[in-house]
Amino acid sequence: KGLPGCKCFGCITSICFSIPLMKHVYTWVNAVSVDKKTILNMIKQRISPVICPGGVQEVTYLKNDKEVVLYLKKRLGFIKLGL
Repeated sequence: KGLPGCKCFGCITSICFSIPLMKHVYTWVNAVSVDKKTILNMIKQRISPVICPGGVQEVTYLKNDKEVVLYLKKRLGFIKLGL
C-alpha cells in the first residue's frame, strides 16, 4: 500500500481548515495546508507533499467536461519548491 518508507501528505487550500469539523477530518487523512511555510517544513522533515496544481479557481471556471483551464501564470511557486 503506497510507497514503502515514504510518508506523504496531501496539500489542500487553507480555507478548508477553517470549516468546523472538516479541519479534523482533513487532519485524520493526512492533509495539510498548501502554504509555503507548511510545504518547506514538510520537506525538512523528509515528508513528501502531494500537490495538485490548479484548485479552487479552476473548479469555478469549468464550463464542460472536455475543457480544462489552468490558471498558473501567477502561481509557479510550487515548481520552485519542487526543484
